[in-house]
Amino acid sequence: MSPEELLCHIGADTGDFLGRALLTWMKQNSAFRLFLERYKDKVRAKLRNCDTEDKRHDLLWELEAACLLTKSSDFALEYERYGTRISRAPDYSVSHRLGVQFDAEATRIRKTQAAAVAEWESGIKRAIRAVPSDLGVSLSITAEFTPDLLRRLNAAREDIKQFLAQKISSAQIRPETMEQCAVPGFEDELKIFITKSPLKFDLSHTSYYGADLPVAYTQREFTKFGDIICDKIRQFRDGRANILMIGSDTDAHEFLDCMEAIENLLRLAAEKNDKFFRMHGFSGADDFLAQFASLTGVVFRNRWLSDQRDRNSIWHNPDAAHSLPSEIWQYLRTMD
Repeated sequence: MSPEELLCHIGADTGDFLGRALLTWMKQNSAFRLFLERYKDKVRAKLRNCDTEDKRHDLLWELEAACLLTKSSDFALEYERYGTRISRAPDYSVSHRLGVQFDAEATRIRKTQAAAVAEWESGIKRAIRAVPSDLGVSLSITAEFTPDLLRRLNAAREDIKQFLAQKISSAQIRPETMEQCAVPGFEDELKIFITKSPLKFDLSHTSYYGADLPVAYTQREFTKFGDIICDKIRQFRDGRANILMIGSDTDAHEFLDCMEAIENLLRLAAEKNDKFFRMHGFSGADDFLAQFASLTGVVFRNRWLSDQRDRNSIWHNPDAAHSLPSEIWQYLRTMD
């Protein structure tokens, strides 16, 4: 089947982010097209159950993991080899030309509202700083930050940027004074404050003085990695190496957060904090450590980190029951 025929069969729309991505990957990677053709009915059933955009992004990352692995002819993949009816199981069973086999589970960290707001603010901040001036700008959200407001702000992002650039360029403000104005379309929700400070000497950009956003960023993003690890290691099979592939499309989550999560879990296990681990589905700390040994390692891929030397970040479990050859780790680190 052609890539277009496969998309039609699974019910993906080329006008949708998932359909566009799959079409591009199939045209660039013939092995992935063959993989998708082999499992087209399974993918179609999964897609039908994706009734939210988050679920569609989850499925896209699951399939992106397959695309990345099939880019190397050294790997052969089976999709949900163990089935899904009796118990949860890893997404992929992988065979390597060296005769090594391992299972891989692909999971995505979903965007929190705080992370989504931070991304929106980051784009606005860059637009403000791009305008040469002797001014400084701050933002204030003056209404409850609802998902609908965030959707509208994202939809109007380019219009807001243009308004800010025009406003900054035309502002006539005396030193040590402030001008306040509402943003068109958000008169009761978004205000900007423009100031002129006699202490600003760099006129190559407008200073950004931050935002008053009624959304808390907890500074505990690492806990999401801990929750994922506790959830996923319970579905790994004994007797095989197991890789957890974590994807993220927000800069609120970094590989350092993953390392802190693992460190925190091991600390709690060493302290015999049975209550914590029972809350996460284990019989206690010893049960967690026994199942943690099934985790050979973690691959973390963040679309925001494309400028780093290796495309993916890797963690090896020194206490894993099964290891992988360095050649496989090297591919997992650099695959793109």
